[in-house]
Amino acid sequence: MQLLPGHVYMLYWLKKYTNKSVPAYFEYKYGIDFEKEKAFLHKEGFLDSMNKPTAKGEKAIEDHSKVIANHTPPKPNLSIEGKKKK
Repeated sequence: MQLLPGHVYMLYWLKKYTNKSVPAYFEYKYGIDFEKEKAFLHKEGFLDSMNKPTAKGEKAIEDHSKVIANHTPPKPNLSIEGKKKK
């Protein structure tokens, strides 16, 4: 089964932030209906009844870690003074 990048980021997000409001970027960045796709991830065995990734979901996160890394680019390495380190 091939997951979409939005599915992978949903798994990662649900692992960390189950009790927070769903960010709008799931719709505008990934073009997915969060609740509909969450039901899909449950049906396919990627999420458990508590909306946490199952072993299958954890493997998908691990296998597609590049999706997560691409979602938030790394911040520049700044010193205490706020200048870039060389």
